[in-house]
Amino acid sequence: REIALRHAKAACCALPFLPAAYRKQLIEIADEHPSPAVELEAAWALARSGKRSGMARLRDIGADPPSALAVKRSLEEIDAPAEYMPEKLQNKTFVAKATMCEWLARPKEFGSPPTRIRKLDSRRLYWPPLDEIRRVYLFIYEYPPPGDRTEPRIGVGMVGGAMTFSLFRDRVTDSLTPKMLYAQHCLFELNAMDDPRLDKNNMKGGLQILGDYNEGFDD
Repeated sequence: REIALRHAKAACCALPFLPAAYRKQLIEIADEHPSPAVELEAAWALARSGKRSGMARLRDIGADPPSALAVKRSLEEIDAPAEYMPEKLQNKTFVAKATMCEWLARPKEFGSPPTRIRKLDSRRLYWPPLDEIRRVYLFIYEYPPPGDRTEPRIGVGMVGGAMTFSLFRDRVTDSLTPKMLYAQHCLFELNAMDDPRLDKNNMKGGLQILGDYNEGFDD
C-alpha cells in the first residue's frame, strides 16, 4: 500500500508537464483518490498548471492542520497570489498544531497524522537550549489502537523549542503536569546538545533549570 501511494504521488507530480488533454482527465482521477496526500498533489498539479481552481483547492485543504504546511510550501513554490494562502496560517497556535501533525506523520514516527490532537498548554518561556524567550506549546495526540488492543495510543508532544518531539504513552502519566512535561523536553534537548548545564538528568533537575531562567516557574 505504501509503495502504491508513493507511485500515485509521483504520478501527480508529473501531471503539470503532460499535454492538456491528458492532464485534465488524469487530474480528475487523482482528485478522487482516497488518500489526502494524493488529493493534495492533484490540487498542486492543477495549480501548477496555472488553474485558479487548483489554488483554491489547496487553500481549502490547508485548513486542516495535517496538510497546512505542505499546502503553504506548494503555494509558495508556484508563487500563488496571497489570497490563496490559508487564513489559519496566520494563527500561531494553528501553525504549531500543524507542525506537530507533520512531525508525527514522518515515516520514522507514526507515518500518518493523528486522529485527534488538542492543545494542552502554551506559554512564553526563556528556553535554555536556545537561550532565548520562545512561545512553546504542548499537544495531546491520539492514534487508533494497534493490533488487538482496545485502548488508543496517546502521547504528548512539544513545539516551539529547538526540536519538535513527543513523549509516548509509556512515558506519560496523569501525574505529569505541563511544567513537568516542559522540564522533560528541556532535559531531552539539553542532553542532545551536550549542554554543560545538564548537571542532573532528572525531573527535579529539569524543573530547577527552567526555574532558574523563569521566575515563578517552579512555584
